[in-house]
Amino acid sequence: MIKYKVRRSIALLAMAFFMLPLAVDAQKISNNQRTTILSDLDENIRLLSKFQYDTPELITNYAAQLSDAEKAVARYADYKSDIMVYERWYMLKKLVEQNKEMIAFLQPKSADWLYRQGVAEMESGNGKRAMNFFEKALNANPKHVLSHFQIARLDIDSTKLGDAAKRLNEVLETMNPNSDEEALIKGILLYAYDKNYMYAINMEKQEKYAQAVAVMLELEAFCMYDNLGICDSATVDNTLERCRTGVYSNQIELARKALKSKRNVAAEDFAMSAYEYYSANKNKIKDDMNFNTLAKQIAESYIQEASTFTGNKKATLLDEYLKRATMMASYTDKATKELLEAKVAALQPEKTRLELKQEAIENAAIDTSYSERFAQYISAEDEDLIDSDEEVRNIEETYVNEGTKVGQTKKTSISKVIDDKFVETKTYLSVNSFDKALEVLESANQLAKIEGDKDEVEKMYLLAIREITAKRMSAAEFAIWQGEPDVADSLINVTNDLIKTYKVEKDTAIVRIMKSYLMTLDKKVCSKRQEELNGYVYSIMDCLRRNDYYKADALVRTALAIPESKNCKLDKSRLKSLMEQIQHPLEYIDYMDNASKCLKRGDTNGYIQQYTTAEALYNRNELGTMGMTHTPMREVLLQVEDVDFALNALEVMIKYKEYMVALEALGAIKDMEYKAAQTKNIQDRLAKLMSFDMSKQGYSYDDAVETIHYYSTDKWYKYFTKAFKKYMKTWIKEKKM
Repeated sequence: MIKYKVRRSIALLAMAFFMLPLAVDAQKISNNQRTTILSDLDENIRLLSKFQYDTPELITNYAAQLSDAEKAVARYADYKSDIMVYERWYMLKKLVEQNKEMIAFLQPKSADWLYRQGVAEMESGNGKRAMNFFEKALNANPKHVLSHFQIARLDIDSTKLGDAAKRLNEVLETMNPNSDEEALIKGILLYAYDKNYMYAINMEKQEKYAQAVAVMLELEAFCMYDNLGICDSATVDNTLERCRTGVYSNQIELARKALKSKRNVAAEDFAMSAYEYYSANKNKIKDDMNFNTLAKQIAESYIQEASTFTGNKKATLLDEYLKRATMMASYTDKATKELLEAKVAALQPEKTRLELKQEAIENAAIDTSYSERFAQYISAEDEDLIDSDEEVRNIEETYVNEGTKVGQTKKTSISKVIDDKFVETKTYLSVNSFDKALEVLESANQLAKIEGDKDEVEKMYLLAIREITAKRMSAAEFAIWQGEPDVADSLINVTNDLIKTYKVEKDTAIVRIMKSYLMTLDKKVCSKRQEELNGYVYSIMDCLRRNDYYKADALVRTALAIPESKNCKLDKSRLKSLMEQIQHPLEYIDYMDNASKCLKRGDTNGYIQQYTTAEALYNRNELGTMGMTHTPMREVLLQVEDVDFALNALEVMIKYKEYMVALEALGAIKDMEYKAAQTKNIQDRLAKLMSFDMSKQGYSYDDAVETIHYYSTDKWYKYFTKAFKKYMKTWIKEKKM
């Protein structure tokens, strides 16, 4: 018994000795660390425990998850001293080993399995799911020939012939398919080419040229990857050229039909669509349609319609129609273009309302330059020949910086009293005390009459006035730079008065000083005004970004009022462009404000007139692109929530032939949960009047029905749709009789 106890004690001591380092290591893991490590291990165990033998499509995902788990095993291998960590770590390690064996076994077979799943989906008509399985098969085995074949087959069914040819030719060249697979690939390529070429030819015969072009473009791509000699490139190119010409001719024909129906805007759209198509494919289209003739006809149609405009229509639409006519004229030959432009010029008003408004603002701000106000100092040739800035620099060196050299002018015999006056004058001039300097000179003049030194005094007068002139004009230039034009004006006027008072207008030095400074001042004034104008442009653009059109308009008017002169022509082109941009939003806002006032006082007639004019302006000038929003009639009437008002408004819309807006008003009544039968009579009347006017405008039955397509899909409008079609047939029949 004693021996047993001794042995047990020794064993316990040994265990304690060996466990001591483990205990010490375990203390190095904090509770937070242990929690983080266990969470990571548990997440990996959860994922690996869900691996299934019967889901080969997940092999790629399994491989990625297994790789992450292996990293976790390596990351926590040093934490085995913590029994809680060690237990989870060991479990993960065994799962990694087991799943690696499973994946190694399944990986080579998964591509075949996924391929079979894809075939099953394809046979069931599930092309998208089939494609998904074939792509997974290629992830498992990028050289799985049959999966490549089936993907190409699906591409062929979707008319992606270029993609299919590229894929299958790559298989033949790089993947070494067996003889059966090779025969299968060559067969499907030949079948795809023949089938799609015949389809394109059939579409061409039916004049469905756009569909034919789409297929022929794929055949063209097919030919790029055709290494088997299946494709006849010349035949493909010729057929594609014929079909492209067909697409072009269809657009031309549609334009002619629209023109015949007097729908010149639609004719222009079709014609420009044809021209754009021709431009993109001009090397592959034969233009037998004479686009120039069509362009001429459309331009003449615009000119003819514009010539009938009067009143408000002339003010709002004339400019747009003449612009469209000019644009279409640009696509004709030189002689025709000149003839059409002459017709446009004859209809063009001398000046638009906007131009007249701009001109009135600018005329009110006409200014005269310094060179014009003091023209006696400047001859016509001076304006072209003199470099005034260089002259000003020379003058400042002579008169402003150095000052008058009194001592160089006097005689040795001059009296001391007058000499002292000269020195005093020079002192006053050096501190720019011009009046005091002249006062001293005047006293010297009085003395000179007595002493006989008058000539010397007059010379001193002239030198002093030259210096005063230069210094005052220099000060005026500085005042302009400082942005003080009033100070500059005062200095120039005082200087001019001084020159007149002492009658030195003909002195060459004085004239040189004045003309040089006056021309330089004009340049500086003009530069300052242009800077000010440019600053307004940036402010106006900021207002437009914030949709503050009223402030923008006020800024435009202020900027336009910045004066110009003969010698200062400002660049106001950007400003005028912004003013033009502002006008339409302002007009729209005014119309909508008036419409709102009419709505408040119950003036339905006035409201509809103002609203429909505003809506036409909004759509015609695409004001939505400028950030403006327009509330459709349907929403307006729903906000009012008064069905009687909606019905009255509907009557007014019909009266003023605003048929599309009337249909939206009907929609509002529908949204107020009224049944279609309750509006049967008004739907019928709207259909009758609308169809009658459209028949008078030359609409064909199909074109007319197309305009109401949106409403014909809504059963609530069934009375309108049915009546419209019936009346349209009647009007067209009567017109033919």
